[in-house]
Amino acid sequence: MQIRPVTGTPHKRFRFMRRLMKALLRWTFIAIGALATASVLFAHLYRVNESICDPSLFAIGVGYVNDAYCALIGAARETLLGATDTLPSLQQGRTSVLPNGTPCMTSRS
Repeated sequence: MQIRPVTGTPHKRFRFMRRLMKALLRWTFIAIGALATASVLFAHLYRVNESICDPSLFAIGVGYVNDAYCALIGAARETLLGATDTLPSLQQGRTSVLPNGTPCMTSRS
């Protein structure tokens, strides 16, 4: 019969299981914290930008193009809503229609 000394240290396999359970518990709390932080952050960002953000334009990226155009011509976005203003062109080329019906023109700004 083999007698093991009483040391208080568990067998190697129990030590591995304990480490595995600690790691699993640690990463569970990290994931919960990350999800909670992200939800609070995005809820705050949505509330702050709700009045100026149009989700349909944001999804396709048109909002950035509109803002860049406003910065280019030096006008506020509200003054351009519903307006048909264009940038002046230095040289106007010929206008043609593509086979699929799309108008095509060349100009130099």
